[in-house]
Amino acid sequence: MKFISILTSILFFFSFLKADSTEIPHVLVTGTAIVEVVPDEMHWSLQLTTIQNSVAATAEAHDSHVSTVLSFLKENDISEEDTKTSRISITENWVYRNNNRVKEGYKAMTTVTFKSKDLEDYRSLWIGLSKLKDVEVSSVTFDTSDRIRHQNESRLKAVTAAKEKVVAMAGALDSLVHEPLAILEDQAGNTGYNFRAVLGNFSGRSGESAESGTSISPGAISITTRVNVKFRISSN
Repeated sequence: MKFISILTSILFFFSFLKADSTEIPHVLVTGTAIVEVVPDEMHWSLQLTTIQNSVAATAEAHDSHVSTVLSFLKENDISEEDTKTSRISITENWVYRNNNRVKEGYKAMTTVTFKSKDLEDYRSLWIGLSKLKDVEVSSVTFDTSDRIRHQNESRLKAVTAAKEKVVAMAGALDSLVHEPLAILEDQAGNTGYNFRAVLGNFSGRSGESAESGTSISPGAISITTRVNVKFRISSN
């Protein structure tokens, strides 16, 4: 679906470029704006894996495993509405032994995602999750709870930047700028939220210690918007 959306944006963009290009004198400019926002949320993604000898044993052990993780999150004040679990998948567990591919039981996997609304909880969550058996912290990213307002602010600044650019360009050409003929938000070039990873490549697995972890400094996240605007111009 994402590919289709990008393709549609590209096709629309070329139509945008072509429309009225031979009929109305115009100039096409791109305006870009970046809004820096202090994050107030963290989004976590966990991968839970269980390996046992039989399907039944794998399913039972994995169900207990998932329950343990969900109980841990509840104990740390992560609400159920901020927690999501994927469907459990069970497959044959194939490994390589002495250059041969052999089956060693069955493997169950589940993805658990949750949102933490207090950045101060980072260290306790990280350390606690690292002590749970076979839990991999796939990623942790910063976010903002007020993303729509900030995105709208970025969008308006991008349009303003496009207007300032076309006025400067037209002035250099001794031309006058008139009304915009079309405005297109560049979805393919819109980076939206440029999240900064918190954990990097950290994977919290049983037996690994997170006690040496350092405090985090979230700084700011960048909300970037790019728009293409076509303005009518005329000779001065």
